Amino acid sequence: MTQTPSCPICGKPSTDAAKSPFCTERCRKIDFFRWWDGRYAISSSIDMESYLEGEDSPYSPDDDSSSTDTSS
Repeated sequence: MTQTPSCPICGKPSTDAAKSPFCTERCRKIDFFRWWDGRYAISSSIDMESYLEGEDSPYSPDDDSSSTDTSS
């Protein structure tokens, strides 16, 4: 059984695929104007070259901070 996605604005089920992920045109417009007013924002610029090389990844597989060293 698949779950109906909920509207990110009001939380009601989103049943109209044309308005998805929003449940109504009203919620879609609320979200649009929040972006327009600057209430939603990308906090910093993204250097795509570094991102594609994996340098800006929040997780680095070489990071050993989560492992514990018991050899001491």
